[in-house]
Amino acid sequence: MLLKAVIEAVSGQDLDRYCREQIYQPLGLSGLGFCPTSRPGGEDQQYAATEIGLIQGRGIQGEVHDENAWAAGGMAGHAGLFGRGWEVFRLLAALYQSYQGQAAAKMPLNLSLPKEDFEIMDLFPTRWVRYFLTPVPGSTRTLGFDTPNPGPASAGRFFSRHSVGHLGFTGTSCWLDLDLGQMVILLTNRVHLGRDNDKIKQFRPLIHEAASQALGFTQPFRD
Repeated sequence: MLLKAVIEAVSGQDLDRYCREQIYQPLGLSGLGFCPTSRPGGEDQQYAATEIGLIQGRGIQGEVHDENAWAAGGMAGHAGLFGRGWEVFRLLAALYQSYQGQAAAKMPLNLSLPKEDFEIMDLFPTRWVRYFLTPVPGSTRTLGFDTPNPGPASAGRFFSRHSVGHLGFTGTSCWLDLDLGQMVILLTNRVHLGRDNDKIKQFRPLIHEAASQALGFTQPFRD
């Protein structure tokens, strides 16, 4: 939340416009962003319906679910980002490439194209990506993401300890293994029938382990 304030003060733009112009659009991610219904044509798009009755006057489709982000205008550093699974995957892939010291690629819709047809850009400086993805001393969290628990973790057993991820309250998550390169994006909607639905806690490890095994990663890192 503080980083949002810093970005907006330095750039003179709100977080949504800054991220779309400086990050998402250069990567070819035209649908990723905050406050999607306020964009031209946004009201005609379909969005997963979240919790009913959370905030007076809030729509349940295309509106941020988090109360603090809602109070901040629908966008914040910790909540409010809308997008499709493949767009979140491409954003994570760009972060992983930069972490490995490679320039991020603007990925075309047709992923079968030869790599030489990908537009290459130095969007994220490697030193800053590594800084944000390295746990803060004395903490299990990095500046930008969480890391797997030492014991049972939502990422399952087959993500290495050198992984970063994010768990969204509504049931979304993403995990990126910085050693193995595997990435799993999960976009679910566990709050539509009420926030007391906690089945996501048992589901997340199962789906991540199934995805890891399908990708060929079968070495367990946790009991």
